[in-house]
Amino acid sequence: MKYKLNNLKYISLLMCLFIALFGFVGCATDSPKEEYSLPAGMDIKDLANHLYNSFEPNSMESIELSLMESIYGFDNASLANGLIMMSIAAKADELAIFETTQSTDVAALCEALATHLDDQINIFKDYAPEEVEKLKNSSIIKQYGQYVVLCISDDMVRSQTVIDEFFDNANSNQED
Repeated sequence: MKYKLNNLKYISLLMCLFIALFGFVGCATDSPKEEYSLPAGMDIKDLANHLYNSFEPNSMESIELSLMESIYGFDNASLANGLIMMSIAAKADELAIFETTQSTDVAALCEALATHLDDQINIFKDYAPEEVEKLKNSSIIKQYGQYVVLCISDDMVRSQTVIDEFFDNANSNQED
């Protein structure tokens, strides 16, 4: 029985990666005017930890950033920093936080993430239809200066609050 459960975890992870490999077509998003920089001692891992703790249950694993292009169709050479976490429980839950090297790369990254979201909807409608509502109504793709966040969770309001507070605090710390 334990053997089957371990295989199920790996199959679920591989299925998520396989799902991400399907087509990448563009989608637009708005661009905030503010510039954000994180204060010394703060990084995107801090935000990831806060968000990760808001997921119910915490069944996510980190994915290597080197897989960014195969998952999202975006070259990770344009990133200064990033992290990806995906559900290992055949759920749509996902967390990706990126810092681009140039502000000109932000729009392309947002498009790639929006396309990934559309692809996930198409895949989950046959694979796990109960997750489609989450993908459609509880997904966040948000830009904060050169930072871009993708968050898919059961509680979009809570996730959005955590994200906004993180960047608002980072921005107010820079002004002090």
